[in-house]
Amino acid sequence: MKPKYLFFLIVVFLLMRWAVVQNKPIAIPVATSIASNAPMDTAIPTFMPTESTNPLRSLAEILQVSEIRSIELKDDWDGLSPTAPIEAHYSLTAGTADYIGQVNFKVGGYSGEPKTDTENLRIPIQDIKLFINTLAQSSLVEGKYKPLEEWTDDYPDLEIKIMLQTENISFYTSSQGERHTPWAMSYNNKTYIIDSDTPMDALDTLDKYMKKDNLEGLVNQLENSLSLPYLTPTPTSLP
Repeated sequence: MKPKYLFFLIVVFLLMRWAVVQNKPIAIPVATSIASNAPMDTAIPTFMPTESTNPLRSLAEILQVSEIRSIELKDDWDGLSPTAPIEAHYSLTAGTADYIGQVNFKVGGYSGEPKTDTENLRIPIQDIKLFINTLAQSSLVEGKYKPLEEWTDDYPDLEIKIMLQTENISFYTSSQGERHTPWAMSYNNKTYIIDSDTPMDALDTLDKYMKKDNLEGLVNQLENSLSLPYLTPTPTSLP
């Protein structure tokens, strides 16, 4: 191989390595024909090293607390129960030092005598950061979401919705079980599967602010107020 062509190949290799490190486009001059003596002044189309389409690398970058406008949480359940459906809807708006919002509880909508409650919320921003950082650790695989459903009359419906400055991102599940695995994430018109309970780990960091005692109190009130004759054994006729 002629020295000038060897030199050319070395230069091309070094340029490509530099582009990968710097993540910048380069235009590589090449000869119109290596076999000819034509001047090397023809450029191939711009080359840009492509980043992985797997969002695992960028999820932490997407979920920047400084970019969050508001957060909505939903923790609903439906099934065969006189207290169904049970609804807990949280809304939080970003503030300077805290996230301020409300939670709306409702139980027993099918009974005709539902119990409701609304409570104010205030969550320090450092706890929101822990929540978001935990959520950002979710392992994602693009695919079609299929919830775990192993029995009847048990229909959870959970969602974590993050409203950013210019886009939204949603984590959700309708899987049965204590940790509701698998979860899914919807972002940029694509669905990703989360085959772990990381979103539940994130929710656990906010558990002390969720006012779950209030919800449990509503359930107890409804159970005590309802007349449930179909649960009372019917006396048998004696001879």
